[in-house]
Amino acid sequence: MHLEVTTTLLTIAISERGHSLIKHRDTEVQSVRGDAAIGSGFAEVVFETSPADARFLVQVDPSEILSQFPAEGRSARKQFGPFRLDLSNPLGANFHRAVNFIWQLGVPPNEILRAAYDEILLQGLVSVSAPVLGGEPRAKQADPGPAHVQRACELIRARVSEPVRVADIARELGITPRHLQSGFRTFLGVTPHQFLRDCRLDQAHRMLSAALPSLTATTVAYDCGFAHLGEFAQSYRSRFGEHPSETLRRAKGI
Repeated sequence: MHLEVTTTLLTIAISERGHSLIKHRDTEVQSVRGDAAIGSGFAEVVFETSPADARFLVQVDPSEILSQFPAEGRSARKQFGPFRLDLSNPLGANFHRAVNFIWQLGVPPNEILRAAYDEILLQGLVSVSAPVLGGEPRAKQADPGPAHVQRACELIRARVSEPVRVADIARELGITPRHLQSGFRTFLGVTPHQFLRDCRLDQAHRMLSAALPSLTATTVAYDCGFAHLGEFAQSYRSRFGEHPSETLRRAKGI
C-alpha cells in the first residue's frame, strides 16, 4: 500500500506484522515486526506498507508533546520527522506494551476511561520520544511550591468523577506536567497519577459502601476509571484491606 498523507497531527505507526515506512524528501524510516515506532508530523509524507502488514496507529496533537519540553526546543520542532523510536529498550518496550494493552481493551465504555487511555499513551510517548522530539524534558526547573501542589490536589479531588488529564491540570496551573510531577514527588511522595488513582479508589469505596441495588464491582471499577479489573481489585485491597466485592456484600448485608 502506498499513500501520500497530509496531516497536522503527530502520527506514530508500529508494524506488528510485515513492515511499514514513512518517507519525506530524502529521509526514510521503517518499522519491522514491532522493532520500532515510526512517525512524522510533516504536512506531506509518503506512507508505505507491505501486503502482510498489521499495524498500530497513534495520533496526537504535537502541542501535547511540545508542552512537556523546554520552550527553546519548541520553535525548532513545529514539524516532526520522519523519525524512528527504538522499542527494544525498557522505555520503548513499556510504550509498546501500553499500546497493545489499550488495543486489547477495545473502545472505552465512558469518557473517564477514554481520558485514562489518552494519558497512558501520552506519557509513554513523551518518555520514549524525548531524545528525538525535544531533547530532555524540563528536569532542571525548581519544584513548584506547595501551593501549586495543594491547588492541583484540590482540582483532582473536585474532578474525580470527570475525565481528568494531568497535562490539563498542569496547564491550568501554568506549569509543565513534568514540573507538576516533580512537585508531587517532593511534597507528597507520589506522582499525580498515583494521587488520582487513590482519589478514585476512595470514590469506588464510597460507591460500593452505598450498596445501590443494581451496583456491581465491575461497573464501579469502570465508572471510576479503572480498565484492568484485576489491578483495580489488587489496589483496592491494598488500600482498604478487602476486595471490592467484600465491601459490596457487607454493605448489602449479604
